[in-house]
Amino acid sequence: FTAPIGENTANDGSAFEYTSIYVMAAEANTEIFLNGASQGTINAGENTVIRVDEGEVITSDRPVQADIVAGDVGSSYELRWYSLIPTDDWGTEYYTPVGDSSGNGGNGPTRVFLYNPGGSSITVSYTFLSSSGTIEVPAGGSRRSVAIPDGSGAKFSSTSEFFALTLTDVANDGDFTSGQIYDWGHPLIPEDQLTNQALIGWGYGCTGGPNGCTTSRSVVWVTPVAAATIFIDFDGDGTADTTVLAAALQSIKIVDETDVYPDAENDEDMSGALIYAEAADGSPVNIAVAWGQDPERSGSGDGQALDLGTTVPPLPVLTADKSSELSSDNDGDGVISPGDELEYTITILNSGRVNLPALTYSIVDFFSPVFDDTTYVPDSTTYTDNAGGVGGSEAVDPVPDAGSTPFPLDEGGILNSEAIDKGERQLYKFRVRIKTVPELTAGVDTIVNEGVLRILG
Repeated sequence: FTAPIGENTANDGSAFEYTSIYVMAAEANTEIFLNGASQGTINAGENTVIRVDEGEVITSDRPVQADIVAGDVGSSYELRWYSLIPTDDWGTEYYTPVGDSSGNGGNGPTRVFLYNPGGSSITVSYTFLSSSGTIEVPAGGSRRSVAIPDGSGAKFSSTSEFFALTLTDVANDGDFTSGQIYDWGHPLIPEDQLTNQALIGWGYGCTGGPNGCTTSRSVVWVTPVAAATIFIDFDGDGTADTTVLAAALQSIKIVDETDVYPDAENDEDMSGALIYAEAADGSPVNIAVAWGQDPERSGSGDGQALDLGTTVPPLPVLTADKSSELSSDNDGDGVISPGDELEYTITILNSGRVNLPALTYSIVDFFSPVFDDTTYVPDSTTYTDNAGGVGGSEAVDPVPDAGSTPFPLDEGGILNSEAIDKGERQLYKFRVRIKTVPELTAGVDTIVNEGVLRILG
């Protein structure tokens, strides 16, 4: 993880005067490093806190998650935190749905900080609903954008990888305000990780929780990457309660209030709401979603306001699962052992709200390491459309062997040849024979099979 901001980040206020990365381990005996120097070992569920400057790097020898926390030392309230994504997952194009240049008299505008990890300066282009421009970001440094206009989301892109995060409560003239009334921010999600749907986890409108507000201070912010109809299912029961037409990069604020949306539940709580987007032809349109305080709905000394917020992670449209079972017990011992055959099953589920056409996804099942100690059974790969889904014939079709190896799912993999409607499943199966004891790699007692599902476009 690379720190995109730090205690040395240039700004007109003190938003980053204190900056730390909180690292939590998933496994026991996880060693944490800062710029290659050990910071000690933590166990599963434990965390360590490391103060950082911009550009410093956190690594570990086992899986971890990391959040960056920044604040103004001595301020009554100013604090922001951001979930970090691994540096390897950084992108060249990002979106944010939060646009506010004049909220509450100009005291709550939102800007985006851009960090360039590379060795050369880069040009980052930004696009708002009705305007655009460019920002030069120096090598190993950061720059911030102009305030995002009211009612607009934003797109930031470059030819090189960078990272982006927002700060809300920044003044129009380039100076920070006290930064402690509407202070929050969120990390932007790379374009290639967006989907057309999002499920709101915790989405209170105020400190009072459901039915505890005079009016919502926090909202769900949504922007589509292209013109779309936004579907809002306030209670997440699978049926949209209302729709909103939105232009590309238009920022839509959603609250659970009947004076704004007549078909809402009117409990000022967006928790559990499902939001998704479609184009006019019914195809999915990706959206960026966040939950956080709206300066236009809040004020100083507001005891019902929550000056915090977060990105709402994209909800997967397609999910993949892989299982294996003994298909031929050649030695008759009743357990998986050398010389037996295994059958692998890959299940693809459309868990989204729209039907997806053919050529939407690809599956690549890597030839190694599974075939280091097994042999593919020729002509054993099959495809089943809509297995266990709604309707459909569930016919089993052979997948011809192809490529420099006979296995049809390695190398470039395979594209879905048929549409997969919402709720439907598509199955791919193949068999392998485990090598006999003399053929196995010395010391091997486990067969590992890896693959990847890629959603195209």
